[in-house]
Amino acid sequence: MGPNYLFTAPEGALVPGKSVIETLIDNNSELWDQFINNRFCMEGFTRSGSEFNKIFISYYLQDFHFLLGYASGRPYKYLEYEPALGADMTAGTRMNILKDMHKDFAKGLRYAEAMVKNHANMGLTESQFYNVLPCELIVEWNLWQQELARTEDIFTNHVRRLACNYGWYKIAENLQTKYGERVNKNTCFYHAWFVECIGNKDAAYDLIKTLDIKRSGYENEDDWAIWNRVFKESLQFEIKFFDLALKRELIPFIPPPN
Repeated sequence: MGPNYLFTAPEGALVPGKSVIETLIDNNSELWDQFINNRFCMEGFTRSGSEFNKIFISYYLQDFHFLLGYASGRPYKYLEYEPALGADMTAGTRMNILKDMHKDFAKGLRYAEAMVKNHANMGLTESQFYNVLPCELIVEWNLWQQELARTEDIFTNHVRRLACNYGWYKIAENLQTKYGERVNKNTCFYHAWFVECIGNKDAAYDLIKTLDIKRSGYENEDDWAIWNRVFKESLQFEIKFFDLALKRELIPFIPPPN
């Protein structure tokens, strides 16, 4: 999916005194509410493992494909240094960029390996974990995020990460607040999703701080139109992913024959 340049920033997109995330949520409040209060996570948090584990495992295997797409797209963000520095880029600068790219790849690989380690706890073999094909939504989602990684600046790609890196923590916080007394801790969802997300508070708020610190170097009306679009689309992907998982419709994508 390519950029949708028909999207127009809502009135009041530039709000003095508000953080980037507050403004984005205000401009996409209905979608944000659907995302935070999605049924998939609520049921995963409260239902028994015998009822929900199979649903969650199907989701988790597809989320692994999403992570691989996300991780492989991260280093594209460094390409924005090329036109800025061009012929003036020293070998030392280029070497430092390559080192940072390597760190990004390594970080993504560590996340992926941590997900694979959960296979035994879910009653899966490692072979079953690796041999699942992505569903059509994940194929589309990964193309979308890699296109953004190639074509947009670093700040916009930080906005792309908000729904997952910040939003998942807020979903977990919401679950704890609303359904804490009904939680079922003996489930795959609780250990592989909720515990990971609720423990991600520092990283979630570090991203928020980064956006607020760096916003002045990017902020103008045109950029807000792009940020709102990217945030909106990321929420739409997340909501659809949760919805399809709950309906058991995450069917692996089979490419058509040539």
